[in-house]
Amino acid sequence: HTFSYFPYPISELKGKTLAVVGYGAIGKKVASIGAAFGMNVIIATRTKPAGCPYTLVSVDRAFAEADYLTVHCPLNDGTRGLINAERLAAMKPTAFVINTARGAVADENALRDALDRGVISGAACDVLTVEPMREDDPLRGAKNLTLTPHVAWASYEARVRLISLVASNLRAYQNGLPVNTVK
Repeated sequence: HTFSYFPYPISELKGKTLAVVGYGAIGKKVASIGAAFGMNVIIATRTKPAGCPYTLVSVDRAFAEADYLTVHCPLNDGTRGLINAERLAAMKPTAFVINTARGAVADENALRDALDRGVISGAACDVLTVEPMREDDPLRGAKNLTLTPHVAWASYEARVRLISLVASNLRAYQNGLPVNTVK
């Protein structure tokens, strides 16, 4: 007997592998939080930034090695369907997938299938391909899935920053300067 009051296993983060796909501002923060919990952090991103303390791996290797895989990348032709049946099948059966990027980064049918068949242990998403969630959404009722609204950004402070950024972008546009450049 495990003397656990929970109907599911609980395990420590320390020593587990956190794979961070997308190493922008949010990915960097998530990686540092994982490291603070003693996790082995690996990153999958286009290029390893100078001074980055984490191991750079391919996206496929990130899926294969992750105990927890968290996605923080934009939606584009290269990331659409990034979470797919093949990559999910390569994961540990004890692994968890977290998608807080964009809904279409995940093939939702493949994710539903992987959850229902126990290919992975669980997933958490705060984004869906179509929002609000449809009655026939493939993730509706999936086993071991936590869904939350994509509203973490909506704090008072975040909205003040957003308005400030919009005003700054308008001034830059009026002055013919670049806006939100990616380095």
